[in-house]
Amino acid sequence: MPHQATLARSRVPPSRGLADRRAASAAAGLSAREAEVMQLVAAGNTSREIGGLLFLSPRTVEMHARSSMLKLDCRTRSEAVRRITELDLMTDLAGDPAGRWPG
Repeated sequence: MPHQATLARSRVPPSRGLADRRAASAAAGLSAREAEVMQLVAAGNTSREIGGLLFLSPRTVEMHARSSMLKLDCRTRSEAVRRITELDLMTDLAGDPAGRWPG
C-alpha cells in the first residue's frame, strides 16, 4: 500500500472542467487512462504505487506510460512530464472524480 505522503503528493487542485481536460487529453492523442497514469508519474509515484492506486499491475502501468511517451514523441518519463505540463494535462485527476484518494 502506498505511503500517505505519496498519496498526498498525487493530489492536484482543480483548475479546469472535466470536458476541457478530456479535450486536451484527446488533442494530445492520449487515452483517459494514459493521461491519468502520466499525471501520477508526474506526481512522483512509482509504477508499483500507481498500480496500487489504479488497481493495475506495475507492468500495465509501464505499458500505459510507454504508450503515452510514444504518442507525445518523448524518450524519457521526465521529458513526457514536461510535455504534458506544456499541454496543461497535469490537472486530469483534479477533484479526484473516481474517488481514489483518501481524505
